[in-house]
Amino acid sequence: MRAHNSVGWSPYSGTRTITTGTTVPSAPGTPVLEDATATGVTVRWAAPADDGGITLTEYTVQRATDALFSADPHAAALGATTLQVTGLAPGTEYWWRVRAANAVGDSEWSETASVTTPAVPPGAPPEPVLTNVLATSMTVTYSAPADDGGSEIQSYEIQATDALFGASVTSPDTEPPYVVVGLSPATTYYVRVRAINAQGAGSWSPSASVTTLSGVRVGDGASWRDAVVWVGNGASWVLASVKTGNGSQWM
Repeated sequence: MRAHNSVGWSPYSGTRTITTGTTVPSAPGTPVLEDATATGVTVRWAAPADDGGITLTEYTVQRATDALFSADPHAAALGATTLQVTGLAPGTEYWWRVRAANAVGDSEWSETASVTTPAVPPGAPPEPVLTNVLATSMTVTYSAPADDGGSEIQSYEIQATDALFGASVTSPDTEPPYVVVGLSPATTYYVRVRAINAQGAGSWSPSASVTTLSGVRVGDGASWRDAVVWVGNGASWVLASVKTGNGSQWM
């Protein structure tokens, strides 16, 4: 084919060979979704019953997070009838459809199929913030993790303990902020948080640390304030834990 104007003829276009009587293929079979994990799935489908009288050139697989394929659409072109998909979000329903192509053009889309990826425990929250540190209590403020695992977070667990994270002082299920009580004066605590959803407890957050006050209060003329007591050991100053006696034991 070439065009003509008052100046003359253009060069011929490129060539394309089409067998007489060929058409676009019929739609492929409805996708079958197998081996779904939290982040992936295997998509399989049958070739169209009618290839249009000419060799198929490719398939286009489309997914979306709604049945109308308008939310988060994504398409992949390939020559096989199987697609291994990764990078999906946990606890999310995905819809799939396929179309075939030959040299004439694209088929209609196949029937649709959907699958919901399994939810998993949530990710780790950010490092908690420790404020209002007193002799026997502190306030712990924390945030939700960036990844809820595809399932609504039901509660949080706080652990305040020594550096090895042995037995925790408290382990409440609560919304932030939370006041941890029952601590020992002049003691260093390491605090971490994890989120819990229907799938279980997620990973612990990075830990934050703080040393509680010594338990002594001093007046500034208007009010009483908590004081940190230091004692010398001959080489350096160290925090002192101040105790009182009740006649039978030190507290």
